[in-house]
Amino acid sequence: KLKESMEMDSIPTDDNVGVLVKKLQQCLITSSHESYNGVDDVIKTLADIARTEEGRVICSNIPMICDLIIPLLTKLDNYTVVIQSCRLLGNISFQNESFKLKLNNEKLCVAILQLLDNLSLNESKKELILPVLNGFITNASDGNDALCECMINDDLLKRLIGISIQDPDCRIIPSMLSLLYTVIDVEVGRKWFQTQTYELTLVIQTSEIYIDSAEVVETCLDILTSLVGEVSDPVDEEVAINILKNGGDSFICSSIKKYYDNAEIRTLAFELLLNCLSNDKCLHILYNDKTQLANNIRNDWLVSVETEVVALTLLVIGNIARTDDNCRSLVDLLDNLVSIAVENVNVLMDECVSDVDTKEELKVANAALSALRNLTILRDNRPLILKSELFDTLIDFLSQELTVEASLRLANVIFKSLAITRLVVDGEIEFSSKLCNNRPFIDSLHKLCDSPHSGILGESLRLLAALVKYSILSGEDGLVALDNITVTIQHLVAMATSENAIICNEAIVALNLLVVKASEIVQPCIISAFRDFTAALNNIFKNAPLEVVSNTVGLLRFLSKNSADFKEMFCEEIGESLKLLLDDKYKNTEIENDINELLH
Repeated sequence: KLKESMEMDSIPTDDNVGVLVKKLQQCLITSSHESYNGVDDVIKTLADIARTEEGRVICSNIPMICDLIIPLLTKLDNYTVVIQSCRLLGNISFQNESFKLKLNNEKLCVAILQLLDNLSLNESKKELILPVLNGFITNASDGNDALCECMINDDLLKRLIGISIQDPDCRIIPSMLSLLYTVIDVEVGRKWFQTQTYELTLVIQTSEIYIDSAEVVETCLDILTSLVGEVSDPVDEEVAINILKNGGDSFICSSIKKYYDNAEIRTLAFELLLNCLSNDKCLHILYNDKTQLANNIRNDWLVSVETEVVALTLLVIGNIARTDDNCRSLVDLLDNLVSIAVENVNVLMDECVSDVDTKEELKVANAALSALRNLTILRDNRPLILKSELFDTLIDFLSQELTVEASLRLANVIFKSLAITRLVVDGEIEFSSKLCNNRPFIDSLHKLCDSPHSGILGESLRLLAALVKYSILSGEDGLVALDNITVTIQHLVAMATSENAIICNEAIVALNLLVVKASEIVQPCIISAFRDFTAALNNIFKNAPLEVVSNTVGLLRFLSKNSADFKEMFCEEIGESLKLLLDDKYKNTEIENDINELLH
């Protein structure tokens, strides 16, 4: 009757289940020890009932259910009873926290260990029982710290990994990996497995052996990601190094190669790779000219027709290009990277004048510019970028009139374009002077210096300061000749208030050059903006490195010499605090005389 009701999707009643439980008890009492006639059919029916949420509640409320079923796990003489008992307990345990509290963890672990002992003597039953057993333990251990700790203390987890890995047909391994993934989601389980180098290596090597099983590969990647840390989380360095040194590097690359067309597995593998690459020690293990990763980047991933693969590969290159040696080793990819960046940035520019869907191009442009920005940090690579078509493309892009909506959408591309431009301009005196006379570009740069986006704001100000510096050093009028020099100075003074010593110093150096080059034009502008600079001066004198202080004093001395009004205002605003610092911080330093001259 119960089977018929379940076939009609009817929920069995407590009374009907009670009848079934009585039948189970009678079978256990009256059946011979060897056969357990009728028991497997009764338990199977209960397990089927427990597949639904309502059925789980009914079965979990059966009095003494654990005491009735757990002893049956050891009865390998009737393996169908063991299988159905695992099914019943597994189904009841699924997302059922109240039932997990009823489990006697010690008795359960003892029973399972005895079952594993019995299975070691009966190989033919392993592939039938272990997947169901692993499934039960997976559900029971989900979020169950007490059971996980008990399994660790009793070496049950080690036994399960060891016996499951021996499966020659890969029928048991997926269930074992799912169990392991559930266990390491619990803190005690994760901490335990992070220290088990042998078992960790065994899991990685077995997963690579069974690389043809998408289920095995995906679950193993989930496990490794959970151990290392999710994307954007701090990498657990010791664990990540342990994984990579014990076959993880090869497994990640093999997974990407094997499942190139499987977006889910491919993305999992790439994200794990990127997270490992974010750690310097892991980067050293993963990349050099002879590693599998270097070969994959050059010969497979970067030339892929899959946009997602190209974008992820560009992010990988950007992570690798964090050291000078790596930047040098990647220089042969510059032409390819430039071509990808130019193609996609041009599409983004077209978007500004037409209704084009550019989600894919935006993703690739962002990734390509990230890689190029890191490669451009190496000074040897900058002339190559300057001579390429990329630079003109970026100048055209940055010179555009953008709507507020477009500016927000393209913010990261703008930020990275500015960073590349600033790095390339650094030291290029002649080119800087030429760029300073590009009025559309300078007008756009001034607007970007007011951006609410912190990255764009910082890079815009630093680029502006660099252009001022090198255009003046070129001997040309450059920015000084522009009628909006007042705007430039306002931005530089604002930049000089930065708490970042490097950014502050770049602004001070540019202002020094400006007042010397065009004192009559510049000096009134700086003086008018001085009161906004007062608080920053106090911070500079108290906290900034000596070089920044020296450059600041030089600027103030020049202004004081050429303007009595400025000297009076300076002494009123900052003079007294500087005198105190002179007696304390700057006594017997190389700028002591300069400060004395400024004050007197």
